[in-house]
Amino acid sequence: MARAVLRHGDFSSRTDLLDKVTEFAIAHNETARPFRWNYEGRPRQTGEESTAAAKEPCHAH
Repeated sequence: MARAVLRHGDFSSRTDLLDKVTEFAIAHNETARPFRWNYEGRPRQTGEESTAAAKEPCHAH
């Protein structure tokens, strides 16, 4: 919502802000779908960390 409504919003009053937030929520709820989590309990690796981890042997517990 912050990116879609608030960041570049131009609001003439508090009522205008509330109306635009409400309009966004209604439109979003019409197309909303359940979010599928995919977290496996390990920190996300990026850059050098993923390269180093790929070279280490995998030890199953």
